Amino acid sequence: MKSKFLRLLFGVALLLNANSMSAQSAYCNSYEDFLKDNWIPLDTVNKEGPDNSQLWWWGGNSYKFSTGDKATDKILKKEAFMVKQNDTLYVNCRDLVFSDVRFGNGYAPTKKIGKSSLLFVNKRDIGKAQAVYGGGMAFGAIGGAIMGAANSQAAQLVCYVISSGKNNNGVIYARMLNDEMMDLLLSGHEDVKNEFYSEKNKRKRLWVSYVLPILEKAGIL
Repeated sequence: MKSKFLRLLFGVALLLNANSMSAQSAYCNSYEDFLKDNWIPLDTVNKEGPDNSQLWWWGGNSYKFSTGDKATDKILKKEAFMVKQNDTLYVNCRDLVFSDVRFGNGYAPTKKIGKSSLLFVNKRDIGKAQAVYGGGMAFGAIGGAIMGAANSQAAQLVCYVISSGKNNNGVIYARMLNDEMMDLLLSGHEDVKNEFYSEKNKRKRLWVSYVLPILEKAGIL
């Protein structure tokens, strides 16, 4: 399972570290625009964020985008829902909320799952989630240690899912990927579902290092 997780990490790393200046880039303003494939092209985009030596790029809203145009940069920071570069998607975490706590500024890499949902990775102890899920482990720098990333830091990261746009208060609620949601995702994949539940520790079944290889095996990622 660990080796599958590391292969997945490296695969996504190659995508995320493409030349941002030459990549085909665009943004959309809302979740609904994303579903309708309504994108606004961007000519030149500078991406700031972790590189290959920092394996925590899959977790946390660590990316920023700028164009040099103040009006466009304001949109990307405060209004855009998502930026794409080639086939890689980044969701703006500014308006995302879990357990009534905002994730904060910055973009997180995300992937579409199913017909209309988005999956991204972030800290397990977001605000009140620390109390709900027994958190207390600080989210620190990985430092490029591959095995350390898989063993310790990845245990602090979990998957979140977005399945709707902004509500009347202008926020987008994210859900932590749990057993109930995995049951839905793995419907029709009984062998993979049985493998998922072979881990008896419910808390460990939240860990990104455990969940991502399961989703990959089911063909969902």
